[in-house]
Amino acid sequence: MRRTFFTLALLAACLAFAQHDAGTPLPPGFVRLPPGKEDWKPGTPPFPASLQVTILEGDPTGPGHFTARVKFPAGFVLPLHTHPVDERSTVISGAVYVGTSDKPDPTKGIKLEAGGFYVNPKGQPHWFMTATETVLQISTEGPWGSSPVKPK
Repeated sequence: MRRTFFTLALLAACLAFAQHDAGTPLPPGFVRLPPGKEDWKPGTPPFPASLQVTILEGDPTGPGHFTARVKFPAGFVLPLHTHPVDERSTVISGAVYVGTSDKPDPTKGIKLEAGGFYVNPKGQPHWFMTATETVLQISTEGPWGSSPVKPK
């Protein structure tokens, strides 16, 4: 009996908290973004204008942590390049190839599908290409950007 009462009381408290949280403005610093509510816009530097980007938190051009999602078309290729900070990326949907050879070549990279994760260390040349339309989440420190590298 006590266990049932405790379980019901805990459930009621959780439901009350969930209802309160859903209807109350969040204090600064909290972010809640349900699926499908992203605000997609054409890329602005440091992202190419041909891509769709949504900034989930922070500012990629300034210091501090940021999280962005980038929508790439199928067949997008980003030749050898580097970043000024470690780049941490998760494939949300679609598939990418990432590699370190001189030229983008799917046979010389690794294919990562939805749920895949990778880190490109600061200053290390790498390339990127999509196999299908892909959404990638980048969550790292700013200022972030990309600098092309000429193959050896």
